[in-house]
Amino acid sequence: MPTVVIQPSLGNPDARRHWKDTMVRPVPLGRIDAALTEELRQEFIRMHPDNEARFWGMTANQDKGVDKLRTGDVVLFTGANHVQGIGEVGLVLRNAAVGDLLWKPHPDRGSYHNVYSLKSFTFTQIPYAEIWALPSFNTGDNFMGARFLTGTKADEILTGLDITTRTAAERERSAQQAEVERAAKVLGFVADEALHVESTEYVHPGGRMTVNRFEALLVRRYREHLGVETRRIRCDAGVTDMAIGTDDDLEIVEAKSNTSRLSVRTAIGQLLDYGYHIPGVRTFTILLPAQPEPSLESLCLRLGITLVYLDSEGHFTRCEAARGARVAMAALLAPLLEQATV
Repeated sequence: MPTVVIQPSLGNPDARRHWKDTMVRPVPLGRIDAALTEELRQEFIRMHPDNEARFWGMTANQDKGVDKLRTGDVVLFTGANHVQGIGEVGLVLRNAAVGDLLWKPHPDRGSYHNVYSLKSFTFTQIPYAEIWALPSFNTGDNFMGARFLTGTKADEILTGLDITTRTAAERERSAQQAEVERAAKVLGFVADEALHVESTEYVHPGGRMTVNRFEALLVRRYREHLGVETRRIRCDAGVTDMAIGTDDDLEIVEAKSNTSRLSVRTAIGQLLDYGYHIPGVRTFTILLPAQPEPSLESLCLRLGITLVYLDSEGHFTRCEAARGARVAMAALLAPLLEQATV
């Protein structure tokens, strides 16, 4: 699992200057060429074939944390009560000469000799409140000082903010290729022919991170519509989009950005997975940006899953599954939960 760094980037003059100089727009690699060995120069070119990259740096007081960084780790650049951008770590090096070509040394702590490039990056405006809503974080935390998160907290950031890194996508595609090759061999297919499946390809969108914001915005709008306290619950199946009610009478809401059959099927599966792992779930709800086609609506209601969707005027419509269907779904999962916890 990637390490997630929470990196203040606007809180003091040095940080704001670094943000402006090496983050607002990519830096030509020629700017650091004089400090690179030929081997390191080739590494940068392989990682950044456009011959430019965004950079961040840290002084010696962050050596221990930077020692954990690897290609594919995720950085949340924070400031002004928002996540201002999300980046994926590219090359990591401890090199004062490179740091000094990018930033003026700190008057007390010296060179920003911990340097990392960003393999991909996207600007964002994510309120801190969306992180505070995650189970392991606290309301009012202003994220002062760099933090290197692993384990549960890192996983909650990645799943809760719906972040997909380029590295993770490439690894997934590689794993899919390996599975196809194994299956092709067993079934007697020609591997090259079996691998020609466009849907398995990952096209990197111009060095940008993939951060799904629409679902979070839809959830926020629905929360405002409800006017009640909601929360998010973490379990082995992930982090819920929304949970409403008490521990013994929960409604779990899963939001999707479109009404396609694939999205609705995925939401159904996620809700069942949450219901398996979270005690006390009594209502399963899918939140959509529009009314789905009749067959999907009927499928959800017959399964005991409630639908909530935006109508053409921007109002939320709730199609409640029959009480009997909802009770049956909860009862179906409850014994499985008891077996899983024995």
